[in-house]
Amino acid sequence: MGNTLCRFGIAKFALVTRLNFGNTLSPDELREHLSSDRIIQEHLNGDSKFSFGQLEDALKASTNPEDAFKLSLCYLIEGIINAPEKTTQIWVDSLKMVENLDYFFKYPWGELFFKKVIRVVQKDMQKKLKHYEEKKKEGSSKKQELKYSFYDYVPTLLYWAFEVMPTIESKYGENSGNQIPRMLSWATKTDITLSTAELVPMFAKR
Repeated sequence: MGNTLCRFGIAKFALVTRLNFGNTLSPDELREHLSSDRIIQEHLNGDSKFSFGQLEDALKASTNPEDAFKLSLCYLIEGIINAPEKTTQIWVDSLKMVENLDYFFKYPWGELFFKKVIRVVQKDMQKKLKHYEEKKKEGSSKKQELKYSFYDYVPTLLYWAFEVMPTIESKYGENSGNQIPRMLSWATKTDITLSTAELVPMFAKR
């Protein structure tokens, strides 16, 4: 970024979020914690696949406080790791895992979230640029834009950027003092728009 080499790795992610990290259980060990499909049977018609929108509907319709709490935990997890779009298929095992709350809260969500974030930022932008240029040459009547959507745990990258890039922090961030996890130290200024003219100099080599 500019003339400074920055690295966003799992250690930085853990510092910002303080989520659980650790070794994921083997398939056999994990299966022991996924034995109950009661919530799926009672709230989602026993389907083997369902969308984020269906999970949201099940949460709104639940009249059992305990089940509503469990559904809301899955809703929170799915909304972060899979992106909150109603048509997105969710990870069914989370609704089995939540029947064992002790295990659910000990699960290494941090490792899962980190892998999802890295997968998103490693999108092949050169491929997207090539596709964009080809469409422009074809003279498509549809207005062409070069962009991609960034889902998953976006605040981690934002607050990390505030820490390592003073220019961005001074324009867009508000610091409330050193707290743990680090993300509690930051807030984003409201009514802020980012323009290409502002962003390019921050990243370009000088």
